[in-house]
Amino acid sequence: MTTITKGLMAVVTLEMNISNRNLSGSNSSEEIRKAVEKCVSSFSSTLDVSRKNITHLTEEIYKQPDIKHFHLEGNAISMIPEDLFQKLPHLVWLDLRFNKITALPPGIGYHRQLKTLLLERNPIKELPTELGSLTALTALNLRHCPLEFPPKDIIEKGLKSILCFLRASGNDRLLSIEPATSETAPVEKLNLSELLQSSLDVSDDWPNEEEKLRFQKLKEEIIKNEEEFLADQRLSAIHDLTKAQENHGKNRELYSESAGLCRRMSRQRDEIDEHLSCDRTIQARRDEKCGSAAGQELKEEQASFKQRKKQV
Repeated sequence: MTTITKGLMAVVTLEMNISNRNLSGSNSSEEIRKAVEKCVSSFSSTLDVSRKNITHLTEEIYKQPDIKHFHLEGNAISMIPEDLFQKLPHLVWLDLRFNKITALPPGIGYHRQLKTLLLERNPIKELPTELGSLTALTALNLRHCPLEFPPKDIIEKGLKSILCFLRASGNDRLLSIEPATSETAPVEKLNLSELLQSSLDVSDDWPNEEEKLRFQKLKEEIIKNEEEFLADQRLSAIHDLTKAQENHGKNRELYSESAGLCRRMSRQRDEIDEHLSCDRTIQARRDEKCGSAAGQELKEEQASFKQRKKQV
């Protein structure tokens, strides 16, 4: 391949990447624009752009600053705008599940209305300390997020512990408050097997019945998906166990055959040793007899020689 050809291919690849980014950006803008127009025309407080292959949020969302429920689940968003929480001050429900978000902006700490924050299946490793200022937060969903901060033991204690920890960390103080279990608000635990005792339990202090029913519906959906996942896991485990047992049976047969062969070889070695011992014994006896015969013959010759000498 010539240098010119390689150069042309590089240019074409670059143009294709730029084109794909432009198409992706155009798609995001168009999907958000249509959702906002639908929200405005229906006088709804819910903006739903779930599963639209959106890669980033555009300024279009700020044309409806009164939205309360914002659904962004199942997209490819990697970053939340810094000013999102300032420009959408009435949010009470924010669904960011199944995206590529790596961090939340510190601006989230300025929000005073947010009650439900869903972050499941995002590659978030740290929660911002500013999140501790969300005193209205009622439920936090963190399932399958690779969190390192706060540590797992804090997360498992519940939402109130998380908020206390983040506030203390933000003030450069050591965490010294451990709220009672009965006061702990819902928070999603990281341990998959503890789903039914997780943060999806509905709290008693929801602001209205609509919010309570909405979260209850989400709970039922996640539990259903989790039960299907666990069922698949159990079937896979049973299959692996059956296969392992079959392999164990085969290995046991091989071991039995090998042990039998070793025993036969051992017996053969014993028999060979026994034959060799007998041969050595017989040979020794033969040598002894030969030695005796030779001695007797020598004695007879000596006696015969003496007899002849006397005759002379």
